Amino acid sequence: SDVVINELMFHPISGNDGDQYVELYKRSAGPVNLGGWTLSDGVSFTIPSNTVLAANSYLVIAADAARLFSNYPNLNPANTLGNFSGKLSGRGERVVLRKPDSLASTNGGVVTTNYFHIPVDEVTYGTGGRWPQWSDGGGSSLELVNPRSNHRLPGNWADSDETSKAPWKNSPAL
Repeated sequence: SDVVINELMFHPISGNDGDQYVELYKRSAGPVNLGGWTLSDGVSFTIPSNTVLAANSYLVIAADAARLFSNYPNLNPANTLGNFSGKLSGRGERVVLRKPDSLASTNGGVVTTNYFHIPVDEVTYGTGGRWPQWSDGGGSSLELVNPRSNHRLPGNWADSDETSKAPWKNSPAL
């Protein structure tokens, strides 16, 4: 698919599941309408109608979009959607991006249309072993080194580079 799961924040350093997100990336020329596409398995979310992702662009799907807006000033309603249901497991999980499709058939003069979702990308991430360590609660997200790489291989995923970002701060208890 030209749209891939590019980044996962599955075990935020804050310990708050509201900081989780899945980032999609459009890796080819031309826009694509993601309306009706879904994320499934670990989390559940249906992308609203007429959501268009431009070429070489990103779309963040958040557990709690308002919370991400306050933590990441570069995120806004134009590049971030939410809120997904479920949560990404801190021990590893399968996440699937699916696009809607339909198939019409005629039987005895009656047209029947079946609607379904086709998996276009998926990742089953893990912790330990060859999976990067800092995305497992250390403050980094898990991101593809190259969006054209094989998503099933742990070596093609890396901890996000947090060196130019402001440090996380925990709010004092009220």
